[in-house]
Amino acid sequence: LDINQTSRLKIEARQSDGSLAEQMVVVRAFNSVADYPVAKAKVEGTFVYNEAGGFVELSGERRQEKNLLTWNIDVPASGDYYIGIAYKGDNPVPSFLYLNGEEISQNFGYKATPGGEMGEFVMPFKLEKGNHTIQLDHPGRRGNRLYKLFIEQD
Repeated sequence: LDINQTSRLKIEARQSDGSLAEQMVVVRAFNSVADYPVAKAKVEGTFVYNEAGGFVELSGERRQEKNLLTWNIDVPASGDYYIGIAYKGDNPVPSFLYLNGEEISQNFGYKATPGGEMGEFVMPFKLEKGNHTIQLDHPGRRGNRLYKLFIEQD
């Protein structure tokens, strides 16, 4: 299935008893607006940057109240966007996302990425044109490898 635009699909499955199960699915085709690698983020707490791998991960120590990555982003026009985090790992750690200092997502979860595959966690948001600050907080001692924050539209 090759999707190059946002599409709505209806999936039907007939049971052995003849009953029909239906599900509507929306497959979104995203257009990249901007990528913000972790190398461009302000790093606080016990995150350790791996320059060769281009990721940050927690050191396993707990010395501060927060482990924050902070990005300053520029939104080209007001509208509907998707904010995403690219990561690898199998740690379903709690994470909190802040926009301009206001908590916008509480305790979102990462799916495990087997075999070192890259995973993406994407959430929809309305953003106004201009400069904004996005912070990602991992309050624990362990976590996934984080590679970048990205902004997309469909």
